[in-house]
Amino acid sequence: MGRRPRRKSPRRQRFVRPDLYNPGSNGFAPAKSVQSSPSVLRRALSLYRRHFGALVITGALAIAPASLLEGGALHAVDPPHRNQGGAPAPKTALPQGDAARLQQFGASKTDAVRPGEALRAALPILYQTFFGVLLLAAGAWLAFAALSTAVFTDDFSTARAWASAFSRLGPLFWTILLSGAAIAVGSLCFLIPGAILAVGLAFSVPVVMEERLSGGDALHRSWQLVSCIWPRVLGLLLLLAVFSAAASGISMLTPPGPLRLLIATAIRTICWPLPLAGLALSYKAACQQV
Repeated sequence: MGRRPRRKSPRRQRFVRPDLYNPGSNGFAPAKSVQSSPSVLRRALSLYRRHFGALVITGALAIAPASLLEGGALHAVDPPHRNQGGAPAPKTALPQGDAARLQQFGASKTDAVRPGEALRAALPILYQTFFGVLLLAAGAWLAFAALSTAVFTDDFSTARAWASAFSRLGPLFWTILLSGAAIAVGSLCFLIPGAILAVGLAFSVPVVMEERLSGGDALHRSWQLVSCIWPRVLGLLLLLAVFSAAASGISMLTPPGPLRLLIATAIRTICWPLPLAGLALSYKAACQQV
């Protein structure tokens, strides 16, 4: 008996993801993927160079007032070492004698271990820092609304950008209030939950402007979009924080006075539009993925 002919198995077809299919190169050349973070940052830098004046002026209408108010909030409460006239408090004469010095040492040793007084002394600084950060965040959100409109429409007219932002002022206010409250509550838990919420809700403003959502729906949509590209969003928010810290640090090199406030405001006004434009471009890239 002859050997039975061997049956050929059907040829296994190769599966190609639809998003990677490209008709060129025999039909299986990989298509260009969604832009990476360096690509978005390069596009933001190019946009920043080409429309520097328009971006800075558009953002300055919200960033400059917020920075000036933040500087005023930091000086709302006088330091404890100053009296009502603003001059340093006069030094009191120290008691003389060994017995008096021993009594003073015992009193200072007792006062150093009172946590209530330390907390009471730190509360004004905590209040100032909280309201200062809140004012800066509100200014950044409002500037983001106008700048994102300019980036999406490729129309960098300051008047039209802010007219579009003011047309959505009610939903913007409600969404910013909700996201700010969520981030503030999360920051009370050792700051990490607040940082996670700040990243996840970073797209709430462009969602309000572009998708006409507001409130909880906008926050949910922002969380959905950021989940695809959260490292990129985190990097841009860190860049925004670095610019703000650099503005405060450089202004501290000057003598105390209004000049410090003006220098910090100028640096924030010039530098913040770059990461905000990058966030707007990242939102467009995320919408292509989700």
